[in-house]
Amino acid sequence: MVMTLTENAKTINATSHRIEVAVQKNQGDPKAKSLLRAIQEFYQLHVDDLQIVRIYNVHKNLPREQLEHAAEKLLYDPIVEELYYGSRPKEGNWIVEVSLKPGVTDNTGKIAQLTFEDFLNETFAPHECISSSAAYIFTGALAKADVEKIAIGLLANSLIEDI
Repeated sequence: MVMTLTENAKTINATSHRIEVAVQKNQGDPKAKSLLRAIQEFYQLHVDDLQIVRIYNVHKNLPREQLEHAAEKLLYDPIVEELYYGSRPKEGNWIVEVSLKPGVTDNTGKIAQLTFEDFLNETFAPHECISSSAAYIFTGALAKADVEKIAIGLLANSLIEDI
């Protein structure tokens, strides 16, 4: 398994349009709260904050205005979520990004692609696609070994996902 943890850094994929979606901090994220409880219960580790970010990489040459319009209409709920183009500033101490291994069907990415195709009234070429991943941004005094333990034990299935 290849594991790359990023401490206080930005990840930028220059070959695609990266779109990030996260629950607004003042809204509270039930999935993050549940994961924080599991970390405390299984590993007896305290994490000050956890933010989960959905990531969509649009591998298609689209004008920025068209990409933004589609993303704003299709990928997020403006009432409770924030939308970023490219990588947004990361505020945590550790970032773990989980994505599917090559060859594993990315249902989230496929649904996003089909939705974009319908919205844009344009079919993606065979070499074009939308892929998805998730980033987990941890804030707190965690050691690298603790973050690795959480990533392997709770965030990813090593048979089908890369960290």
